[in-house]
Amino acid sequence: MAKSIRFSMFFGALCVLALFDIYFDFNHGIPFRHIIFEILVFLTGLIGLNYFAIVVSKKYKSQHQTLEALKSDMGKKDRELVTLSNKVKSYKEEFRAEVENTFKTWHLTKTEVEIAGLLLKGLSLKEIAELRGSNERTVRSQCSSIYKKSKRQSRSQLSSYFLDDLI
Repeated sequence: MAKSIRFSMFFGALCVLALFDIYFDFNHGIPFRHIIFEILVFLTGLIGLNYFAIVVSKKYKSQHQTLEALKSDMGKKDRELVTLSNKVKSYKEEFRAEVENTFKTWHLTKTEVEIAGLLLKGLSLKEIAELRGSNERTVRSQCSSIYKKSKRQSRSQLSSYFLDDLI
């Protein structure tokens, strides 16, 4: 528990106890000087309680404002993230369309387009063959056709054709 709260509780308890003491002393005929002293103790307790209540209140308000500012910043960042995600999605779609258009200009068959896409994604010839349910030699032959039509000599040249402008 924070010191300010403990001090507030201490001064609150002091006030309550001083009030009870004043009440009982007054009813039992204790000299007025003693009661005056206890009233001063009570007033001191009230001043301390008030001071630390203000301190706690200011800390709470400050923390509340900080929390609200953080929530606001988080909301802004969430909106920025959505905007950036949408931009990335848009760029990705544009890139995909550009790749597809390039494949069309190279006059690739439907199968060659599919294999070229898998090559660009980094799959091995064996993985492509397994995925397509065909022989690895067939995939290798189709890759040769893709390289020939695209005027590229290898998978790395095919990939770099599309990636050079991005990097």
